[in-house]
Amino acid sequence: MQAFCHWAMNMGANYGVNPVIFACIYVGSSPVMWLSLAWMVRNIRRKKPVYLPGLLSGLSFFSIYIYLFAVGRHVPVGVYVLLGLLTATGAISSGIRLRRMISNTS
Repeated sequence: MQAFCHWAMNMGANYGVNPVIFACIYVGSSPVMWLSLAWMVRNIRRKKPVYLPGLLSGLSFFSIYIYLFAVGRHVPVGVYVLLGLLTATGAISSGIRLRRMISNTS
């Protein structure tokens, strides 16, 4: 565990990203995303606007990437490509889950 922490801190120093802040954003944004998705499903069922829960869900989904893009220095292009693929996969997966949530509650 100590070796992993040392590696993560060195990696963070190389790229200007604080691993502790990155992890906190990652862990903290997950519940916000799921709660906002549930709020969105409820609003869809009640035929209410979904703009605010959709915005909150999207911001929480992208928050760690926004942090990385904002503070990261000299990050390899491959990381951005990988994050793009992960984002696309996550967006598709979230869309599928959202549709399931809507169909299961209707």
